[in-house]
Amino acid sequence: MQDITTMGSMSIRLLRFIDTAEIHDSNYDIAVILLENIEKVRKMSISQVADLCYVSQASISRFCRFMGFGGFKEFHGMLDKEFSISNDYTRNFVSLLKSDQERAAEEYQKLILQNLQSTLYPSNLRDVDAVVSLIHDSENVSVFSHHFLFDVGAYLQSKMILMGKYIRVYQNYENQLKDAKTLTKNDTAVIYTIGGTYFTRYSGIWEAIVSSGCRIVVITQNRSNAYLNSASYVLQCGETNQEDTGKYGALVLTDYLIQTYVRRY
Repeated sequence: MQDITTMGSMSIRLLRFIDTAEIHDSNYDIAVILLENIEKVRKMSISQVADLCYVSQASISRFCRFMGFGGFKEFHGMLDKEFSISNDYTRNFVSLLKSDQERAAEEYQKLILQNLQSTLYPSNLRDVDAVVSLIHDSENVSVFSHHFLFDVGAYLQSKMILMGKYIRVYQNYENQLKDAKTLTKNDTAVIYTIGGTYFTRYSGIWEAIVSSGCRIVVITQNRSNAYLNSASYVLQCGETNQEDTGKYGALVLTDYLIQTYVRRY
């Protein structure tokens, strides 16, 4: 399966650049205009986009390469892979939100509690000590994830650095692939994938991780996935991703890993 080079919507990618840019240069200005006009830009040619941003076509091409794409054509093609909020919630739940907000909140709470309880169940946590030891003893630890789970990985990174352990976390495909290719048998890869789709959606990264011989920790809800045969440890982050609630299991498991590290070291 061909790898997808965007690990989330183009809107999110532009937002992350805007939010973290230390220098508000021409690339920053272009990103802001593109984000504010993302729907229009999907139907525009490079000359129209250049006019929109008050820059030359060459500047748009340089911006696309700056953002990690081969050029405007590749950048523009990724705009069609934009994600919709409708992907997060079922039609029935949206209807319930509109017709009975209180009942919708109750149903949502049940799903969250179900995920938290199953994540923190003792049998699911039996390998956490061993995983924490791997993280502590590894020369390098890299987190691989996409969408919201990137933020969970970044949260793990921010907590671990306070305890003197640097964990590598990269957002986009290209940097994750480069990182995977540097791993060795003395390193550990932590993969967040609630439904287990990471292995097939980003097969190039997964193959590089497996080929490296590093230890692999997978945090997922899909424990029956055949790809898990290559994992050293599998930690379950809940039971359902209905109404986008799987993220809570991933976050609470991450907090438990952090707390275990505090206790051990």
